[in-house]
Amino acid sequence: MSGSDEIPALVRRLHAVAGWLRDDVRRWEAARDRRAVFGFAYATITERIAEVLPTMGFDDTAWVVALDEAFAAEFRRAADAVGPESAPPGWRPVLGALMRRRTSVFEDLVLGMVAHIVYDLPHALLAVEQGAPDARHIRDFHRMNDLLARGTGAIQDAVARRYNPWLHWLDRLGGRLDEVLTDYGMRLARGMAWYNAERLAAAAAAGDAGATEESLARSVTKVVALALDPPAGVIGLGLRLLRLVASFGKRWPSS
Repeated sequence: MSGSDEIPALVRRLHAVAGWLRDDVRRWEAARDRRAVFGFAYATITERIAEVLPTMGFDDTAWVVALDEAFAAEFRRAADAVGPESAPPGWRPVLGALMRRRTSVFEDLVLGMVAHIVYDLPHALLAVEQGAPDARHIRDFHRMNDLLARGTGAIQDAVARRYNPWLHWLDRLGGRLDEVLTDYGMRLARGMAWYNAERLAAAAAAGDAGATEESLARSVTKVVALALDPPAGVIGLGLRLLRLVASFGKRWPSS
């Protein structure tokens, strides 16, 4: 449980996370590094959580903030990577795609979200729990799912204003790739992350965590393959058209 007198300090901790994310975004934008798109969205989400934290009614607000910090720490390993080979396994296919500079703003956002939720979130849950997720926290976890699911539209709006004003209609060409940006997709992806954290904990206890780690990384690789080498048919045509058209609308902020 967290008392009301603790809330201001917990809010400051979230703003500290958003602060270093903003610093990274400025550095990436100056270098036209496509990690900036997801980094900007992540900072925006974190600031939104800080804003509403006092009114969310979490059972254990300190745990929620600790998970947010652990989650951000997992992303920071990808943020600090100088190339795909030095990144965590779940980020290697995403960073490889971003650093080739052939992705659209929509893909920059979605691929980053996929790697962060599918790969980073299970590891963050293990880190903050120091083992398998504790069922006593599942209600707070799902309250956060609700907050994030309701905020996907606002995040797309913010990203569109900053990087590509055509994003709203371009994402309609994305086919299945945009499912993570829906209310249902966000809840499903985060629910699977809780399950995968339990898988990782069980595998570690059995001394066989490697196979589960590889499974999570493969899940991200499949999404990247869908985005960059789409199948034939309407979905594939839509994704190729998306990348072509988006190249004319993408912009980098001047400051």
